[in-house]
Amino acid sequence: MLDDTSLGEWCREWLGARAAGILFRSGHLAQVVGVRLTDDRSVVLKIRPSEPRIAGCVAVPGQAAFPRPARLGNAE
Repeated sequence: MLDDTSLGEWCREWLGARAAGILFRSGHLAQVVGVRLTDDRSVVLKIRPSEPRIAGCVAVPGQAAFPRPARLGNAE
């Protein structure tokens, strides 16, 4: 599980704003976190351990005509 400090730094690096607050946390195999950013955006992050199958997790929704999630960076 990604701690709040690391999550805030990750948001600053990859989204350009720090996390101002956590809206929700959920998940089993992946951590899903709703975050309010300091620039008033609300984002939902799905955080998975780094594994080879990540490429498939990113590609499959695009093949099914759903918006493809962006793989932004390594949060390890």
